[in-house]
Amino acid sequence: MEAGRVGAHLGAHRLAEAGDGHVAVHRFAADVPGYSGWEWQAVVACAAGSTYVTVNEVSLVPSQSGDALQAPEWVPWAERVRPGDLEPGTVMPPEPGDPRLTEDPARSATRGSDDARGRAAKGRRHWLSREGLAGATARWRAGDFGPDGDFAREAHLHCRTCAFYVPCGEPLENFGACTNEFAADGHLVHAAAGCGAHSETPPAGGDHTAGMPAFDDERPVY
Repeated sequence: MEAGRVGAHLGAHRLAEAGDGHVAVHRFAADVPGYSGWEWQAVVACAAGSTYVTVNEVSLVPSQSGDALQAPEWVPWAERVRPGDLEPGTVMPPEPGDPRLTEDPARSATRGSDDARGRAAKGRRHWLSREGLAGATARWRAGDFGPDGDFAREAHLHCRTCAFYVPCGEPLENFGACTNEFAADGHLVHAAAGCGAHSETPPAGGDHTAGMPAFDDERPVY
C-alpha cells in the first residue's frame, strides 16, 4: 500500500472459518482517487504459540456500507441494446429465434391484416408472433398513453369518445392514433386513456376579464 493512500483504521475481526482463531482481518479507509467507498483489508495470521505475525494478503475491496463506487454488472453484448438506442443509419437485425417473430404464417398474430396487405406481406420470411404482439400491447398499456398514465388519471373523458381518436383495426382494436396536434399527436393511445384536449371538452366558464377597466400602460405618471 502506498503511503498517503491508507486512511483511518476501521476495525478488525477474526476469521471464524480459519478454525483456530489465529487469522484476523484489519480494515482501513482507502484514500485512493476513483475508489470512493472502498477500503483496504489486510489479512494477518499468527501460528499457535508464536509471537510473529505474518501479513498474508492485502486487498482493496468495496466497503461494508454499500456506498462503494463500482462498475455496473457485465451485460452480454447481445443484451446491451435498449429501447431508444436505434439511430438513423443503425442496422439492427432480429436475433435468431427472436420470440417476437415467427416464420409460420399460420401462427401470425396479424393474419387478418396480412391478407389485406396483399403482395407486400408475401415477400417476407418473418411474421409478428402472438408473443410479440402481447408484449407490445402490454408496453403500450403501461406507457404514458395507456389507461393508467398521468394524463388518463386526470382526464374526465376517454379517447374512445374523442373525434381526434382514429381507432385501429384488428388485432389492435383497443388502440388508436391520436390526431390532435396539442395532445398525443401521432402516438398510439389506448381507448381508455384520455387527456384535457378531448374534442368534447366544454369551454371554460366565463371571461374573467370582462367588466374590468382597461389599463393604459403608456399613460404618463406624475
